Amino acid sequence: MFNISKKRQINRLVSLLATGKKYKTVADLEMGMSLSRRSVFYWLKQLNITLQHLKLDNVQRLTSGGYFLTQATLDELSHYEQAAAEPVVNAMARRQLIIWYLVQEEPHLSLVHLAERLKVSKNTIIKDFKRLPPMLPTNTVIINTSHGKALRGLEKGKRRWVYQQLVQRNQAIIHQVQQLPHLEDIRRQLHDLQTTTGNVYSEDAVQTLIWYIGWLVQRLAAGKRVVAETKLTLIDPLDQWCDAVLTTYAISTLAEVKGVK
Repeated sequence: MFNISKKRQINRLVSLLATGKKYKTVADLEMGMSLSRRSVFYWLKQLNITLQHLKLDNVQRLTSGGYFLTQATLDELSHYEQAAAEPVVNAMARRQLIIWYLVQEEPHLSLVHLAERLKVSKNTIIKDFKRLPPMLPTNTVIINTSHGKALRGLEKGKRRWVYQQLVQRNQAIIHQVQQLPHLEDIRRQLHDLQTTTGNVYSEDAVQTLIWYIGWLVQRLAAGKRVVAETKLTLIDPLDQWCDAVLTTYAISTLAEVKGVK
């Protein structure tokens, strides 16, 4: 999360624009901030005022409707990251956070940027990357790009890695997920599901599902989907619940519903 203003919505908006895919539609911003179209335009205007005050470029807009931040602004934003967003206490937690950034496809994951972000030396980050391969999601590999490191591989493996971190109560990753929107809404929807089906989940299971589904719908909204786009056909009550949640926040397909189940 970037901290460039005392107004929370401005910080949320600039953070949303700076992460995930480069170009965001108004629908992406509505989804990511849980706001109306009119409110999104209001906060875009407020964000531009803040960026101008910081002598940074305004939010840019493509003729096709995509909003994005210039490279110069993205480079400067690293100076406004909240220190509290990186609760690293040891080497293992630091390496898991690096994998998290790779899974999230965050831009500018250069060795220098990671060293500054995680408050260690560049040599320490180099050593971390040498230790990462056995820890990576299944069937993924780290590659070099013009903007730094990136993770290539199957989406299912990346999702499985995040789910495992949440099940294992990895505090470094949980801290990241807890900043996502919709978590309380998902908690209420899970409560309704238990009432409807008569199934009672343990508190640990409920909390894990809240975190994971909250993360998943953000990922789907950003376009990170499994290959299949088959529409739903025969569905049971749990299928219906998954379909309703995914449709509310992102997109629902048979593959995505089965993945949540």
